[in-house]
Amino acid sequence: MKKIKITDEFTWHRKAQGEAGVRQGEAGVRQGEAEVRQ
Repeated sequence: MKKIKITDEFTWHRKAQGEAGVRQGEAGVRQGEAEVRQ
């Protein structure tokens, strides 16, 4: 395993968190649309 800088690791964690947040947001939008259709 190659050594990574603390800043690179921090950036990676932030990016992963951001992507998870986007997916969660998309799921929330779909849930809202389903509730509107009912």
